[in-house]
Amino acid sequence: MTQMDDLSSFERSVSAALLQAGCDTFTASDLQRHTREVRDDIYADELAHGGDIASPFVNFIITHDVAIFTIFDDPFLVYVIPCTEREMISDTDAFAMFEVPEHIELLANKYGRSAPDATISRSLAETWLG
Repeated sequence: MTQMDDLSSFERSVSAALLQAGCDTFTASDLQRHTREVRDDIYADELAHGGDIASPFVNFIITHDVAIFTIFDDPFLVYVIPCTEREMISDTDAFAMFEVPEHIELLANKYGRSAPDATISRSLAETWLG
């Protein structure tokens, strides 16, 4: 997937991926709100402990047997993976949220996802999150 250069295309791609995965009650707006809360918490923790908010990290939420991964890097990546909560937690339990390559490798090797469902520059993702 190529990187999108506008927020509308990015949101359409996220929405389409959610619907394709059978996630019709959790929307791109829900993901935006959840991701903003997580980002704010991570940034506050990094700043409080002398860390760097530009450091890449991974977050995911599972709803209705769909895992939605957001990877805070440049570019910002979104993967939508049908799976059970138990399976995904078991698969990612050994990884810290800052182990981005390990998460991407897992998504590619176990779930066959060599490319994200949506990608945008991290600066545009920050705009999207508000």
